[in-house]
Amino acid sequence: MYLLNDRIIPREYEKSFNTNAYTETELQQVSEALRTIPAIKDIIIDDEKYPRAFTVHTREELNVEEIENKIKALGYQAIASEYFLI
Repeated sequence: MYLLNDRIIPREYEKSFNTNAYTETELQQVSEALRTIPAIKDIIIDDEKYPRAFTVHTREELNVEEIENKIKALGYQAIASEYFLI
């Protein structure tokens, strides 16, 4: 199985997402929701660019859809960007 695709985040990688959450409060809600996913080790929010973005670092393999669904439950969207090796 080829792990580097747009739907799976392999262990010890990071993946960036764009989001339509805009304010500091909205981005804090996104961060708190993502911290409930056990596979996520760290979240970095970039609130200086538009659209806003966040990067997740994983400790184990994680399906991108799980992140997207967490953000959708808040009423926002998350669109996956590119991989970067840590």
